[in-house]
Amino acid sequence: MTDQLSNKRRRIDDTVPIDDEHDTDSDNVVEIPAPPRQKRVSKNINHSSARGSISPPPTRNPTHRLYGGNSLGRDKKDATPQAAESSSSRRFITSPIQLSTVNGLAASSNVDTVCLKDILCDALIRECWLFNYLIDVDFIVSQLDVDTRELVRVKIVHGSWREEDGNRVGIQEAAKRYSNVQVITAYMAEMYGKNLSVYSNGFVRLNLSGTHHSKMIILFRHDDTAQVNILTGNFIVRDWSMCQAVWRSPLLPFEYPPISTEQSPGPFPIGSGPRFKKDILAYLDSYGQRRTGSLTTELRKYNFASIRAALVASVPGKQNLQRIDPDQETLWGWPALQHILSSLRPKFPKKAKPHIVMQCSSVASMSQKWMRNFQNVLETAACEPDPQSPSLKKKKKEKARFSLIFPTADEI
Repeated sequence: MTDQLSNKRRRIDDTVPIDDEHDTDSDNVVEIPAPPRQKRVSKNINHSSARGSISPPPTRNPTHRLYGGNSLGRDKKDATPQAAESSSSRRFITSPIQLSTVNGLAASSNVDTVCLKDILCDALIRECWLFNYLIDVDFIVSQLDVDTRELVRVKIVHGSWREEDGNRVGIQEAAKRYSNVQVITAYMAEMYGKNLSVYSNGFVRLNLSGTHHSKMIILFRHDDTAQVNILTGNFIVRDWSMCQAVWRSPLLPFEYPPISTEQSPGPFPIGSGPRFKKDILAYLDSYGQRRTGSLTTELRKYNFASIRAALVASVPGKQNLQRIDPDQETLWGWPALQHILSSLRPKFPKKAKPHIVMQCSSVASMSQKWMRNFQNVLETAACEPDPQSPSLKKKKKEKARFSLIFPTADEI
């Protein structure tokens, strides 16, 4: 997943016709002709400012919105037939991606947001696996339900493998205060590898940039359900005081007898629940049996059919792209992103230049070579003509226009 993603629900301002409440005498009514309609004059607006505010304007009528097809702030008896007919012709899809609650903003700006306590503060949680880079153990425990936090089995996975690492020492010392917290260190074989995929003889080298940046929560509950949560923020107070994004799976039911993805007929289409299950189990297996073996064994027992998402993950190591069947074996890193985007085959209008928009929380020290390789991956996946097109020979790969959205220091 990218570092920040924002996918809000569509807002619709209800329009209610206004009726005159006063009776009028027809003999005393003078009809006034309506003024002639004026032509709309277009004005040139300058959108080139890169330092303007990126915050949305305040909502004019925050109580008159539709979420999931339900009207908020209005009784059904107040709805007009015209509004009901208009609402019935629209389809509202609830997004699985939510923004985090930002402290200090008004409630109208924190609509449909989620905080870490919304995920962890549930008395039905029996086991919790947390993967991240920066971890505040006391902060995590404080987000659990106050009546059951001592009963929840908490597993914390981090990548600070060196004994003298301050992050590792702090996590281990804090975990000693809680008998139900277990700390697991991920194996980092490519600790000092470059953050660049190197193609050579069909191989692609996958590195983790020297750190364990996975941000994920896997929950097992007493009601025989499980849930996967993928985040953009660290498990520290500061990150959850700013804008983050959270993808939350539906509650996954226990499957008995469990159906193994290895035994099920394949291949599974990209975006389907079985494909997501196969890929996330492969990712967790990469940590090694000793570290996450119990997690993969337990998670394999749940049904992922309700998930509609594709997983892109990175692990240290090498893959021979010439010998891998991506429908049978999980790809990692850029090859995985390229394969998923290629399956979408976006359709652009005729003679329109593809426009790829990216968003991230910050821009690190990316070299031009890194950006050029990344653009090649996106262009290859999103801009090549469909191989099944009858006029493929007449089509050429389009050069895309790229836009990168990121906050500046002034905006933060």
